[in-house]
Amino acid sequence: MTTIYTQRADVHIRWLINRDMPAVMDIENDSFPFAWNREDFTNALRQRNCMAMVAEIGDQIAGFMLYELHLNRLEITNIGVHPDCRRRGVGSSLIA
Repeated sequence: MTTIYTQRADVHIRWLINRDMPAVMDIENDSFPFAWNREDFTNALRQRNCMAMVAEIGDQIAGFMLYELHLNRLEITNIGVHPDCRRRGVGSSLIA
């Protein structure tokens, strides 16, 4: 069995803004067979307790995460990482 080591990326996490949505939608569509559409994202983000973050490597969006804040917990509702950026710590950085 061959072990493949990948270089961890220098990931910057920030709040999602509207101009990020085309890249987020591309990642969503590349990640899931039953992907959310733009309306699904809009409806989720209209909820008062829903937050969204993106992960950047350089100036490119490498991943995203939507989560809901509840009284005593945080619930991840959607997370995705660009296929070219997987296994580089992007998802872990979003969750951390």
